Amino acid sequence: MADVEWFGLDAGWHHRMNVLYHLLNTELLFLVLWRMTGGMWQSAFVAALFGVHPLHVESVAWVASARTCFPLCFGF
Repeated sequence: MADVEWFGLDAGWHHRMNVLYHLLNTELLFLVLWRMTGGMWQSAFVAALFGVHPLHVESVAWVASARTCFPLCFGF
C-alpha cells in the first residue's frame, strides 16, 4: 500500500489516514445526497449519522481495516 511507502510502519499515521478516508467518505455522501435530494439539512443529518455511527468504529480504528474505508472513496 502507498501508506507504508509514505509513513513506514508508524501506526499513528495509518490511523490518521483511516480517519481522513472516513471524513472524505462522509463528505462525499453528503454531496451525493444533497445533489440527489436537494435537501441540504436532511443530507447533512444523514451524512453526520453515517460519520458518527458506532458501526464504523472498527473500520476507522483498525489499521488493517483501511480496505473498507479507502475503496468507498472511489465508489462514489
